[in-house]
Amino acid sequence: MPWPGRSLCSTALVRAALLAVCAGTGAGCGDNLPPTFDAPPDGAADAAARDARVDAAPSGMVRVTVHHLGVAAEAALVGFHQADGTLVTMVQTDSAGLAEALVEAGTWVTAVVDPAGPDAALYTIAEVAPGDVLTIGAASARPPTRMTFNLPTRAGAAGHRLFFGRCGEFTPTAATVTLDLECRPGAVTDLVVVAVDGAGQPLAATLREELTVSAGATVTVLADWVDATAVAVTYRGLDPAATSLGASLSSERPSGRAVTGPAATLTATAGVATTSLATVTLADSRAVHHLRLADGVGAQNRHDGSEPAASYDRDVGAELLPWLTAAPTFELAARRLRWTTRSGGASADAVVASVAFARAGASPVDGRWSVVAPAATELVLPVLPWAPAELQPSSGDTTGTSVRLVGGSDGYPGLRAFALTPSLDRFAGPGRLITSGLAVAE
Repeated sequence: MPWPGRSLCSTALVRAALLAVCAGTGAGCGDNLPPTFDAPPDGAADAAARDARVDAAPSGMVRVTVHHLGVAAEAALVGFHQADGTLVTMVQTDSAGLAEALVEAGTWVTAVVDPAGPDAALYTIAEVAPGDVLTIGAASARPPTRMTFNLPTRAGAAGHRLFFGRCGEFTPTAATVTLDLECRPGAVTDLVVVAVDGAGQPLAATLREELTVSAGATVTVLADWVDATAVAVTYRGLDPAATSLGASLSSERPSGRAVTGPAATLTATAGVATTSLATVTLADSRAVHHLRLADGVGAQNRHDGSEPAASYDRDVGAELLPWLTAAPTFELAARRLRWTTRSGGASADAVVASVAFARAGASPVDGRWSVVAPAATELVLPVLPWAPAELQPSSGDTTGTSVRLVGGSDGYPGLRAFALTPSLDRFAGPGRLITSGLAVAE
């Protein structure tokens, strides 16, 4: 197998189609062609903004790790290409799902995963930059690791919630419970045990640090309870069009989040809502705020992480993004994804979109193409002559679409690193992240 970042054109693994592309165009075999970024139809304004971003583009190494269906995508083809789909170089991922290449700023990256399988997918990250470390998807343990836990009792508690960081979350029904953790043996994680009342409100929490995952082991958790406290939270600048408001407060440890309290429903008056949230402040933790707004069609989610405090006052009026007003449409012939928004709102930094397509016939296809790109008014999927044609939308396909606008403290450069991972929905800061999409898709 070639080393990550090495062109496939020197190996026998290159498909005949790729050899034909290389021979016919001179590209795709490691030639670092300068990105010309031909503008898509009706995209002059977006193309001008893109050209300004990549003017005098430097070159450097870009690394991307690809996961698919919870495991590293070994031997996936990763194309580093221009905005119009012209191939710059092709790389095959190693056993860890890693590919890397020396490219210029503004290059696009597309991973082709499981092309012959039932879960075929394309993942595209637009306009990367030298030094980027990008992730697509997320790893999960397969098979899980089974362990048994003896949980401490707490006066007045009706049950427990267990948080193992990235190894899973559980709501057991007994004080002694056997669980299948989503981590492999040898992994080290924290365990947060939250004692809750009959309404699910936290009463107290206890922390077991640096728990080593071990198959068949039994762990007794000590009753070193830290009592919950009531935290006053105020949100200002709320959109009066929002018909549903909710807020929650979590505690984020270095190993992962513990949602120590359920979401509370808010009522806004003159754009201001105040509530009291019960939470537990754990050692070495960050407070993570989640505000959700919905207007019947669209929904916005705001996350931010900060140091724990006795009260919080957030003015979100200048941060909320435009609201989507209808499901996005996809024009097959032009490969163009369009969406509409209500006027107003802050400018988004990125758009995260996907097109699912199904094709009947002798060789049926169920595929999905997920893309993250700088925010714009539309998104045109590039034509990829070097990628399998059956994995790209074509005439006659049945399609489904989703779009989310995203804003973050670090702008598009910070978002593209993780926008195609579950972390987009579990952001913990520092800083803030806001998404705006359809209510039914959240």
